[in-house]
Amino acid sequence: RYAERNALLKGGSDPDRPMPANVLYVIGFPLGKEPKLFATPTSVDIRL
Repeated sequence: RYAERNALLKGGSDPDRPMPANVLYVIGFPLGKEPKLFATPTSVDIRL
């Protein structure tokens, strides 16, 4: 299964100007046991 979400990424250097991004979630499940729906977090902390 997969899902897409439009997001705004806020950087530490300029948090007042978020950058638009398209996030793709790809999730694998055993055949025949895949769910109809799945939830993803709306906020995540990414550090490089």
